[in-house]
Amino acid sequence: MNQRRATRLAFSLVEVVIAIAIIAFSVSVIMALLPVAITSLKDSSNTTVIAAMADGVFSSLKGQNFYTPTATGSVLTSTTDVPAGNQPQPVTQTIYFDGSGTRLLNNGADLTSAALALAAGGVYQCTITQTGDNKTLGSTGSNGSTSTQEINQLNVSLVFVWPLQAASQSAPINSKTFNASFTR
Repeated sequence: MNQRRATRLAFSLVEVVIAIAIIAFSVSVIMALLPVAITSLKDSSNTTVIAAMADGVFSSLKGQNFYTPTATGSVLTSTTDVPAGNQPQPVTQTIYFDGSGTRLLNNGADLTSAALALAAGGVYQCTITQTGDNKTLGSTGSNGSTSTQEINQLNVSLVFVWPLQAASQSAPINSKTFNASFTR
């Protein structure tokens, strides 16, 4: 007579407990990494949008007449060259963008305050500072009765801050700066 030993077709309780512990540990590690991944994705998205906005701002500045910039209302325009013997003065302008990187305008003009931009869905603030490089001033010419020097290089700095917040809230914690020089 041949007696066969009964084969085991199930897991023991110890094996099941070990498997559940391994699965629980794996899930907890994955859950701990989710906030890091979400933050990284958000930062990457902001960097992409800000780079596109900076490219757009630099492109629009390249299309302007190349003289000493002055601020007229909310639109940067150009004036005549720098009076001889004077140093180019920096000119600053602030513009606002929504979350997708679209410039916020009101009837074709830039919004004039963070409160208006925030009400219009603004997320990003960009401060543009333009300064003529005094080391590259050209020859002295004449503009009517005033002796002038032309600017041959324009230094531009863009400082983006986000998220845009009401004045009563703390200052934005994120910023990114871009610098460029344009030459005639």
